[in-house]
Amino acid sequence: MKQSRIELPTRSTLNDYTHWISAKPGFSHEVDMFLRSEAKIDELEEWQRFVVLILDEIKIQEDLVFDKSGHRLHGFVNLGDINRELKAHDDQASDSFCASSNIATHVLTLMVRGIFIKLEFPYANFPTQNVTADDLYWIVWEAVRCLEEINLKVIVFVCDGAKPNRKFLSMLGQREHLKDGIAYKTINKYCHNRFIYFMSDVPHLIKTARNCWYSSSIGGVRYIIIENTYYGNILRYFKKQMNDKFFDCLNTRHLEEGKRKRKPDLDPYRSVNDRRFKWLVEDFLGYLDEWKKSVEEREGFSIDDKKRTMLSQETLDGIQMTIYGFVEMAQFLISQKEGLYLLSERFNQDPLESFFGQQRARGGRCDNPNVKTFMYNTQAIRVQRTLAIGDGGNVRKRSTQWTTDIDELSRPLKK
Repeated sequence: MKQSRIELPTRSTLNDYTHWISAKPGFSHEVDMFLRSEAKIDELEEWQRFVVLILDEIKIQEDLVFDKSGHRLHGFVNLGDINRELKAHDDQASDSFCASSNIATHVLTLMVRGIFIKLEFPYANFPTQNVTADDLYWIVWEAVRCLEEINLKVIVFVCDGAKPNRKFLSMLGQREHLKDGIAYKTINKYCHNRFIYFMSDVPHLIKTARNCWYSSSIGGVRYIIIENTYYGNILRYFKKQMNDKFFDCLNTRHLEEGKRKRKPDLDPYRSVNDRRFKWLVEDFLGYLDEWKKSVEEREGFSIDDKKRTMLSQETLDGIQMTIYGFVEMAQFLISQKEGLYLLSERFNQDPLESFFGQQRARGGRCDNPNVKTFMYNTQAIRVQRTLAIGDGGNVRKRSTQWTTDIDELSRPLKK
């Protein structure tokens, strides 16, 4: 009877396997090597090495916790070595340092997502408080440098439309690479013959467009008429274009979904001359441009009234940046190999939102982790690969659950 039983490892042994990398903020060589192993980079062809760098923040519990195993105090803002030195210099110059003001309120997470391979890896975390565009500049470029060193090619930055993100992307855009005044790409500092493109998360763009409509009321009644067209007709037409065709073009996620739903806009991209590229740049952006011009040229309305009749400038800039960046990047990727296809769903933030949901779920009733808990959970999720979306998630569910390979237990224990 005893011989038929399976002896499972103790909890302390499993803890050694899930914590063989130090749980600390920032970048580390151990995480780079772990990512290299997970992605099996040495077995990849050149066109399979292109990845997306996704960045976003999550609200955390403001707390200071001492870690006995690492002999460090978790909870303070930590934006990396360069930003820490710059911050210390500013504090010394202004003589305004206050320990309580340096307790982190958010965690900035960078995730690496494969375009042609199955890879969704939470790469680095930074406890933050009021992160700025200058902070993002050093953090993101350091991430690009580390990824390029392990032979992963960063081709696009994806983020939401928060003010620091918009300012950061505008800082990167070179004047000679602007299109209609919009920064949508920059030269890779660590590979000068390749561009890095910018995209906003498409679901966030849809949400901000919706918010623009709901905030455009005048006295609670939407009655504005533009060019003898009722506001309701404009709203219905825009919803059809924005929520249907535009979203479908940037949300292709399966080889057969377009055929199954009889919606060609959901087909994968296979040609640099795909008709959807022309529709996005000429038809959709052209429609938005004509709409904006018709509002600006209309007489008898104040500036505030005109703003209520169209999308906000930030939303318009985000849509333009996303379309310009996606079209040029997609054409470049498709041309890397004959017969290659591209799924545009690879350029949204769903995996990172899923990761944040997993962080909250691991805490049970306490769904607001502190910095220490967040760092340890990140390492456990990396090893266990439990990034499946829960029933209560706000993103698309996966068709299959992640599983843990028993061979991973052969990894060396932390000394």
